[in-house]
Amino acid sequence: MATLLVFCFAPVVQPLAQDVFVKQHKGSKKPKPSIIDLNPQKPQEQVADKKPVIDDRELTSQLQGQTAVSKDMVNTYYKNCIAQKNATLSTESQELLCSCTSVKMADEMSVEEIQTMFEDTPAGQKMRNVMLVSVYAPCMKFPAHDLLYKNCTEDKAVSQNLKKSQAVCECLATNMADYTTENAPAVISKALKKNPENVDPLALLFDDLHFNSQSKTVLTRCLYKHEYGWK
Repeated sequence: MATLLVFCFAPVVQPLAQDVFVKQHKGSKKPKPSIIDLNPQKPQEQVADKKPVIDDRELTSQLQGQTAVSKDMVNTYYKNCIAQKNATLSTESQELLCSCTSVKMADEMSVEEIQTMFEDTPAGQKMRNVMLVSVYAPCMKFPAHDLLYKNCTEDKAVSQNLKKSQAVCECLATNMADYTTENAPAVISKALKKNPENVDPLALLFDDLHFNSQSKTVLTRCLYKHEYGWK
């Protein structure tokens, strides 16, 4: 399953994001599972300047003595993020995801912590996991929505047997996106305690037993409401 986080901090912080989340196994050229889409669609034209995702308020780190992420760094991240298109994410969802993670990054992390993420050390791994739980997980509703909708509408059992398949799928995706906002941080945090190097947050969520159980319950409700007309 392709995962959907595009951590676009280059050229603000070096090395590139791909070097952070795709580490090589020792003695192997095969990369570990990645939270970055390394096969985006063809490069897009340069993205025009957009309204800053944050205002001119002072950004302060939660950790005393560390450097706060500046507005310029956040906006550079945001512009880089929306410039990299993904086959699953809609343009709107891409912008919402990038905006959400931009603000969360500024609120939850310092410059020193971001730099530590790029280290191939236990401290670097720990900080990458902090980023997953504190920055990405609270914003996962956007990729979760689009991937659920895509999987639902492309399921032949749905498209060939339901008269209102798109409405049912949108109902499922919207409701599960809300569920994701509330539950994703806890699901990912629990999974990372078992396997600190498991860095595919969307796959962790979709494999969670409670997530799948809730999906079935929500799908049933959506079928009754949109396909059968029950209130």
